[in-house]
Amino acid sequence: MRTSPGERIVFKDYPIAVWFTGLMFVGVVIVPAETIWRVVFTLIGAAIIVFAPVLIVAVDQSQRMLTLSYRSLLRVSTHVYPFEDIRAIDVPRDDEDEWLSRIELILQSGQRVPLRIHVTIGRRGKERKAQRLRDALWSSESREPFMRKL
Repeated sequence: MRTSPGERIVFKDYPIAVWFTGLMFVGVVIVPAETIWRVVFTLIGAAIIVFAPVLIVAVDQSQRMLTLSYRSLLRVSTHVYPFEDIRAIDVPRDDEDEWLSRIELILQSGQRVPLRIHVTIGRRGKERKAQRLRDALWSSESREPFMRKL
């Protein structure tokens, strides 16, 4: 995973809720039903488990880059953001349910980049991860205006 000596992993985010959903689909196989439905639910559950990516968030202080790596069994995707393009890290609440949230990068352009597509329960844990990311991005700099929590 590491591409340069200055890169360090800030946190890894495992899609446990998504994997659990996939396991529930696979678990339907034990319920008496027609064979076709067992096959369909097994395939859906397996696809959910296989395609749900682990998120690895890393910073490279020497190159001043934030790397978001999404890794599943069949796919690897990487997004890189220069520190200068990142204005803030936010954990907005879902409009309909205050328990649901996700971590977002707010870029200088005003664009919001969610670290995950879906929102999940556990705002406090996301706040801690967001703070770890803020500390990793701006710990050695005097970028106080950009460290604010929106």
